[in-house]
Amino acid sequence: MKRFSVKKIFTASLVIGALASVGLASPAQAAKSQCTSTGWICEWGGTNYSGIFAYIDPAAGSGGWDGSCRSINSYRPRSAYNRSIIILRYYSGSSCTGSSVTLASYASSSNFGFTAYSFRDLGI
Repeated sequence: MKRFSVKKIFTASLVIGALASVGLASPAQAAKSQCTSTGWICEWGGTNYSGIFAYIDPAAGSGGWDGSCRSINSYRPRSAYNRSIIILRYYSGSSCTGSSVTLASYASSSNFGFTAYSFRDLGI
């Protein structure tokens, strides 16, 4: 029969107890429900409204809504919820090139099928 010292058993118990009590912090759950205001254009960096959340408030004067192409520099959306009256088109390439998906007023897309690098408004 193999002998274990009390010290080794006690040390192992402390280590196991410490690991069990640490736990893992779960990331904040992103969801479509984060898009709380009518008029916002909400975007997520991941599919299914997950990842980095950002919104554009056209009413706050966040740019001339004139159909011009806009680069997306700070994050790259893969899903969006359009709670505005503006129709949008997202593109896989910069300068509004490549694959695209159109997001009608008050519509959403849980997966563009690509990471968006630019977008333009198509009016109302």
